[in-house]
Amino acid sequence: MVFSSTVAATNTIQAHGVTVDRHLIYINVGAPTASRRMRSGIWCFNTINKNLYHVRGIGQHKTANTDIDYGATPLFRPGAIKYIFDGTNAINDLLIGGAVYKNYTSTTKTVIGQTISNKNQASSAGRNRGYFITPYIPYEQAAAMWEGLWMKFKRFVNSNNRIIMRWRVLDPVRDADGNDDSVLQATGTWVSTTTFTSVVPTGVAVGDSVEVMAGDNAGCMFNISVLSATPNGSSTITVTIDEAAPTSSTTGALFNFDNWNSETAISSTTVGNQKVMFSGTDSKQGEFAQFLVELRGFDVNIDEIIPLFTELTSYQQK
Repeated sequence: MVFSSTVAATNTIQAHGVTVDRHLIYINVGAPTASRRMRSGIWCFNTINKNLYHVRGIGQHKTANTDIDYGATPLFRPGAIKYIFDGTNAINDLLIGGAVYKNYTSTTKTVIGQTISNKNQASSAGRNRGYFITPYIPYEQAAAMWEGLWMKFKRFVNSNNRIIMRWRVLDPVRDADGNDDSVLQATGTWVSTTTFTSVVPTGVAVGDSVEVMAGDNAGCMFNISVLSATPNGSSTITVTIDEAAPTSSTTGALFNFDNWNSETAISSTTVGNQKVMFSGTDSKQGEFAQFLVELRGFDVNIDEIIPLFTELTSYQQK
């Protein structure tokens, strides 16, 4: 492995940072911290269907339920990547390298590791969490009351699997200057599995979402259930989230805040479709809606999502 001490992580791919497995091209990418669209880690380009997507974060894994600095997004610096296949010894993994933040502080460490492949669904060795975001879906007439989604998915094979539906009918929140598309972002410190302290940016409110970008529990997304004070961008306050984080921690982390509303998770193993009705306190009226679908667990697949709405206004051409 060769690491450069001069190349920063902003939109970088190092020498030997790409590897090929049949029709799949894996890329070890460093991305800027404030980007909405980019994430550091392993990206995959499928040469058949032309899809390009973020497939894995990079972090440290000690043993079951004790991930350390999971996610490592952003990377301090990306390194090399190599696909390794050995059929005799059942090895089918990616070997990766890079420099990651330790507890999201100025301290960094060089990591050479491999992907965790775990087919035992009763095991918690490794954590599978990810999401995709739809484009803005317009109501072409004028405005609609967005009521929910009809979800069709592969029936869960494990009772710990989850699909969490998040939605918004407003533009995403932005940083204070409003001159770019930067996210609302702040560092903080975990206090327990359900609370952390942070200088929360102005405008963040109860019900908004918080995504852990780096440090312990990175790769997880929650919704805010309680704020100890009104965020003003200068005072440290306590944030309570709506579910327990997987890793108990009292270390630093990097948080992104956004205005995604969350609904009750789909968890049934007996059905392959479910109607998810929106119940957020914000107005659901608008000209468009956008959806974030979070998938947790093993072999969770979405077949189709169908928005449900009631027409409020329309127009007629004369």
